[in-house]
Amino acid sequence: MADDSKYVRRVRGKLASRGRTSKADRMRQYNKHIENGTEVNEHDYCQNQQARPEEFTNASNMDIRHIGENVEVGSSKPWFQGRRVVELDVLARSMNCEKCNSWLRLSDIVDEVVYGMASYLYITCQNSVCRHISLVPTGKKSSKRGFDINYKVYLAMINAGMGPSHVNSFLTGCNIPPVDESTLRKKQKELAPIIINAAETSCKSAQIEELECSSSNELEGSFDAGWQKRGSAWSYNSQTGHSSLIGVNTGKVVEFDVRSKNCSVCSYYQGRNETTPQHECNANWTVRLWSQTWRAL
Repeated sequence: MADDSKYVRRVRGKLASRGRTSKADRMRQYNKHIENGTEVNEHDYCQNQQARPEEFTNASNMDIRHIGENVEVGSSKPWFQGRRVVELDVLARSMNCEKCNSWLRLSDIVDEVVYGMASYLYITCQNSVCRHISLVPTGKKSSKRGFDINYKVYLAMINAGMGPSHVNSFLTGCNIPPVDESTLRKKQKELAPIIINAAETSCKSAQIEELECSSSNELEGSFDAGWQKRGSAWSYNSQTGHSSLIGVNTGKVVEFDVRSKNCSVCSYYQGRNETTPQHECNANWTVRLWSQTWRAL
């Protein structure tokens, strides 16, 4: 006879385990909250906009005649929901009216324009004579007028070995609005050449240091290579691979290289049966299996 000790009760007419009954109880409570209108969602910035809290909906104290054309007063933008990454020094220095220099209050925000992990806050001056809406940034901007935090996010993503989807999974878990993938790709185009140049400069310095520590005029090192689908001789079909040479004496990387079988630009135009324009092609490897040969260095 089957052991029913692990089953608690019936769910939808069938015996259910303890975990399933707990899930059913949670869903029942969740639906009850929805029916009563008391639902509380930690990640509600990606859902339909709910009513703005009472302290922000009192429009009687707001003179809408002087509000800019690009600013909407109302609950169309969830600026008051979720969390934000803010540079306190920048925010503190910007909390003055652009017109009359009066102090501004965060409770007087009427709108927010998000740029990646940074944003501009539209704050109404409470001076009855002024009523000007000031544009307040939440962080520093670079010389190219891009917010520094977006560059930092891309560098942190590379340093942690993550991708855009992993970054956004982390941010949504913290109830921070996610960064659009196109923003990270844009920063990649700007920063990738700088990162590569810094890596090459570091390797040249390591080569000089390695030669100084060597008893001969030749470099001696340990070479290794890898690719993303390596395993059991069945998945040697990765589109990219990388290799590095580490000096014996210093333990530093003296040379590296990356190989790719695919170029997104070439693939795009080939799929459309169109002539591929001149571009910096990333495809520099044609060997079918990485395990056959490695000629990166």
